[in-house]
Amino acid sequence: MGNRPSQEDITKIHAEINQCINQRLTIQTSLVALFGVVIGLLVSGLTAISRKENDSFIRAQPISFLLPSAMLTVTIILLEYNQGILRSMHVLSTYLECTGASIWEKHYQQFSKSRRHVTHDHHSLHVFLIVGLLTIAIPPLYLAFFPPDYDNPQIRITISIFIVATSWFLSCFWSAWKNRYLEKYRTSVMDRWRSILANPSERVENVDLIEDRLIVYMADKRSISVPLAWFPRLLHAASQERDNWEISGAGNGIHWPDIDEYISLEDLLRGVPVPQS
Repeated sequence: MGNRPSQEDITKIHAEINQCINQRLTIQTSLVALFGVVIGLLVSGLTAISRKENDSFIRAQPISFLLPSAMLTVTIILLEYNQGILRSMHVLSTYLECTGASIWEKHYQQFSKSRRHVTHDHHSLHVFLIVGLLTIAIPPLYLAFFPPDYDNPQIRITISIFIVATSWFLSCFWSAWKNRYLEKYRTSVMDRWRSILANPSERVENVDLIEDRLIVYMADKRSISVPLAWFPRLLHAASQERDNWEISGAGNGIHWPDIDEYISLEDLLRGVPVPQS
């Protein structure tokens, strides 16, 4: 399916992937460094708290809430940038997988689907979560130990801004966490690559599941018959789940949404079974 890229092209793609990894590491390092600066400004007491005349309390000032709000905003921006770089990595890695230039990407995706192991993507999100939660915890501490002057309209405005920033961060992080595997995005990218690289005559037209075999009928009138034992999830699926299949990627693969099983035509043509987990 398609032409295999040259070794020079593969080297360039690997260099791009390494650059993406370095950019994500730079983002996380910058985030931690910026958080340290914000903490330094707040803990110093020079900008965050003050004592007024005829007031026995040391009171938090508007900047005590404005700085954490700004920190949360920057965290959200870096989080979205980090996820964008991750999507770019998927575009590059799926190309290597679709062209058969590298089998590692496919094996890694199968490995990560087990959900039993923490991958580098999880570590990246953990950094954003820790920094975000620590930032969110700062204003409540100021409210507890340095009660502000609530009659000051600037205090009320900055507290409202902080509440909005907190809700925004939690919403963005939850969205990123739910989609941390980017399975739908990766599948759509792979379908797009396969449609670009595919031979027009090499596409799926129909599927039959007869006893213990999967039979795939192609547009060029060929058929492929393989044992269901090659695909454990499909083998152990209920009859109704097996029958609920769909052709994806302009005929470059078959998807069973009920069991989240995807079999590419390329793998069938190459006679590649799914590794046992």
